[in-house]
Amino acid sequence: MELAGSHVDIMGSSAVKLSVFFFLWYAFNVAYNIYNKKVLNSFPFPWTVACLQLGIGLLYVLPVWSLNIRPAPTLNLAELKALSPVATFNSIGHVATVVALGGGSVGFVHIVKAAEPLFSTAFSAVILNVFQPFVVNLSLIPVVLGVCVASVSELSFTWPTFINACLSSTFFSLRSIYSKLVMTKEMQQKNLDAANLYAVVTVLSFLAVLPFAIAMEGPLLADGYSKAVAEMGVSTFYKQNILCGLTFYLYNEVAYLVLGEVSAVTHAVANTVKRIAILVAGVVVLGNVLTVNGVIGSGIAIGGVLLYSLLQSSYSKK
Repeated sequence: MELAGSHVDIMGSSAVKLSVFFFLWYAFNVAYNIYNKKVLNSFPFPWTVACLQLGIGLLYVLPVWSLNIRPAPTLNLAELKALSPVATFNSIGHVATVVALGGGSVGFVHIVKAAEPLFSTAFSAVILNVFQPFVVNLSLIPVVLGVCVASVSELSFTWPTFINACLSSTFFSLRSIYSKLVMTKEMQQKNLDAANLYAVVTVLSFLAVLPFAIAMEGPLLADGYSKAVAEMGVSTFYKQNILCGLTFYLYNEVAYLVLGEVSAVTHAVANTVKRIAILVAGVVVLGNVLTVNGVIGSGIAIGGVLLYSLLQSSYSKK
């Protein structure tokens, strides 16, 4: 079932545009995960890194607005308050993701996050009163089973990593659903399209995460910075952090453009398929090791997501 405004013309330019969005979304996300893991390996301060990534995004969006490359949104205080739940879910989901990636392998975190359609389906039913057919929901069983198989055999398994990966999926699912709710015609008339929505959410999230990052890790940063610079070099440290922040912002902005075209559940499914590319990049670039059970579990989970997508598409047409 697609939400209002999510129709895509399969034979028209909308399909081409959506294909480009998907490619950019996946490419920027793979790059972000690689840079993020490299930064955290040498600078293990996930709250600070998460905050920096949000802040670096402002270096992109503020010039875009100030130079009128893209019209800035014109929101009043009440409308900003309406966006606060989205910003809250985005903040918690982002920090949880970075904490999880700092504590475990990129592959393992994304195997766990493959269960995101499960959360999205549940929240869509509770919040939006949108229910999938029983057969479609049954296809989520192999997703959960695959995650369990892969998690049990994961060499870098830790409970904090697993829990934070689950929290990430939970709050990003909520973010997608509530973002869909606020993307109304009234908001669009105030220049709050999908791209500007994520830009505003980024600004609010940065302001929300900053005090927590200072409180959690502030006293340790000077020593951590010195060690990271000694290990990576000054130029490499700043280069990787800037590229990490920019690819993070760009992949999320494109993800919001995709969300403007499809339903929250379809978005979650596409987000899971994207993890195939991330798993491959983790093995090739970062040298992650996948056990036999890990490969089997990943295959089962991702296969379940593909089955879910096919069934959901089939029942939508009916």
